[in-house]
Amino acid sequence: MHVNNEKELYETCVDFFHFSLQLIREISPSNRNLKFAVVNIQITLELFIKYYLVRQGHLENIADIKNGKLKNYKKFDTIMNYYFSNTKWSYGEKKELKKILDARNLIVHKGLRSGWDNDLAIYIIKCVLFIHGTMLNSFGISLLKGYPQPNPISTNLTWREGIEQSIDKLNTKHNFSVFHCPECGAYSLIPSNIIGLDSNPDESLECLCCFYFYNIEAEAAVINCYKCSESKSYLIDRLNSDERQQHLGKCLECGINTPVRKCYECERFYHPNDGEFTFDNNYFCSSDCKEIYEECM
Repeated sequence: MHVNNEKELYETCVDFFHFSLQLIREISPSNRNLKFAVVNIQITLELFIKYYLVRQGHLENIADIKNGKLKNYKKFDTIMNYYFSNTKWSYGEKKELKKILDARNLIVHKGLRSGWDNDLAIYIIKCVLFIHGTMLNSFGISLLKGYPQPNPISTNLTWREGIEQSIDKLNTKHNFSVFHCPECGAYSLIPSNIIGLDSNPDESLECLCCFYFYNIEAEAAVINCYKCSESKSYLIDRLNSDERQQHLGKCLECGINTPVRKCYECERFYHPNDGEFTFDNNYFCSSDCKEIYEECM
């Protein structure tokens, strides 16, 4: 019973999650699409919390069971209260998720023809990250994997605002670096260990607004900026270099974009402005690396 119920909850939740993203992409003060997005994200939220609790072995606490069979689930506000009472930390806030439930009930049960509510629009975007982050952190399942990069949803100003607010909130609990994304410009490029787009073990910088990411281990590299001294803010194209060992790079903090070099000996990236050494038409980050190379000649 538990397995079938868990599978059905998951599959329906995923369907509504992706459909909700389509609706969110179109929300705007100039149309009435917000009410459709609210109803669908609330359904997604309800399915997700039920799935989460069932998978964690809490079905008996949120549903009525008779003779070993599921009769019905308890009211969702009861289920949500149970979730937060048994969760030490969450990617979302109960009061914001409750606002989504209240708005959905007004639309469905009272026929409210709602207009634009910016706070509510921000809440549903935060709800997307709550569902994705919890699913990824708890079960290793990414709901944002496979989307185009950069994703056109990043052009929606409300989406961008909601994502940036979510990151600000996360940063009150975890101290991490945030940068403007080179692709979409949103202040939403963060380390993948905070809340990634996937469960890839490689270190990366990932944009939660447009879903673009930079694999720090394979495709890119980061070093400290020589101009503004910001730690690990200078993003480097690891895969492309010229005959002078130069790689293109740019500081995500101050915007300086002078080329960097990759040491011929130790292969460390460095700023030529910080000093370098040459021998036999090759460039080195230190005198030690230069001497090691000379000794091997």
